[in-house]
Amino acid sequence: MLTAGRQVIVWLSDEGVRLFLGLERPSEEKSRWAFIGKVGDEGLSELGLWLVIERIEEREMGIEAKVKTTWSVSPQTCLIRVDFIIAAQLFNSYPKEAIGFKENPLEGLLAGVAPLLSSAAPA
Repeated sequence: MLTAGRQVIVWLSDEGVRLFLGLERPSEEKSRWAFIGKVGDEGLSELGLWLVIERIEEREMGIEAKVKTTWSVSPQTCLIRVDFIIAAQLFNSYPKEAIGFKENPLEGLLAGVAPLLSSAAPA
């Protein structure tokens, strides 16, 4: 649940973040965006998710998704429009390791091995 105080990474669309930050989009280049922080006191509403943003990571497209730029906002508590949100990942404690995704080979799925959805792990 997206309840107040939960630590979360919210993945947003490139177009949505560029509107949020007031950035122009360079030619054909797109980015992946991770908003890292905690769910705000107001939580999820019809308009969006209240988020206390610790940092925003602009990442390369693709599985490796290396961090290109880190952003901050002030004030940190922001309403993120629901239509900007692609996905959210909850953590019990702030993730200390790399945040990202990993492709699992089809052979593992056929053998009954559960897929690893993210390389991010709570510390």
